[in-house]
Amino acid sequence: MVHIVFFKFKEEKKKENIEKLKRDLEALDLSQLKKLEVGIDFNGSPRAYDMSLYTEFDTREDLDFYQDFPPHVEIKKFLAEKEIETVVVDYEK
Repeated sequence: MVHIVFFKFKEEKKKENIEKLKRDLEALDLSQLKKLEVGIDFNGSPRAYDMSLYTEFDTREDLDFYQDFPPHVEIKKFLAEKEIETVVVDYEK
């Protein structure tokens, strides 16, 4: 299972919020998470998102567990608070 998220940040405190989210995502520690990669856009194109998250899981159940994992729930609260736009795709390899 692959879970990819793209993030678009508001301009207010953009750099600070990007750095915080990157730190929080990279600090996630759970055995169900097989791979995690965070990328920050350097392109700056109007079409580009500011950050991406690429994660891999063995099963859909592992992905579901991750969605409800308390540190991940806190990250989702941060995204809502800061009105960070996200788009996501989940697929099987």
